[in-house]
Amino acid sequence: MLHRLTRPVTPLRPPAWVERVVWIDSRTMAMLGIALAVGAWILIVLLAEPFGRLWGTGQDARCYWLPSLSDPYRNSSWTHPTAYVYSPAFLQLVSPLTALPWQAFIGVWTGILILAIRLLTGPRWLGLGIVF
Repeated sequence: MLHRLTRPVTPLRPPAWVERVVWIDSRTMAMLGIALAVGAWILIVLLAEPFGRLWGTGQDARCYWLPSLSDPYRNSSWTHPTAYVYSPAFLQLVSPLTALPWQAFIGVWTGILILAIRLLTGPRWLGLGIVF
């Protein structure tokens, strides 16, 4: 009698009881992902200053913001916390952003990274991309 109450299980769909218990529709997942992305963006920007503290964010981004085009490898020692050891072409690419103050730079940089996560995961899985 139980088999008449449920639809047949196919390899591509979970059983009906699983969908009723744990299924969240795509719109809800997308909205949850947007909420997580905005929350993460706010936390990252707020925790970006002061630099070097335990829970500080943007530690790696500081090495993109500090160097100048005239002398990009002044702090290129691997042991220096803001060592720039990348191509000068990348520095030319981000040089318009380096004119911004640090927290504005980290806001734009974090927005670019969240957009990259969105492009890689799609709208449904953005929240999981942010968390992991």
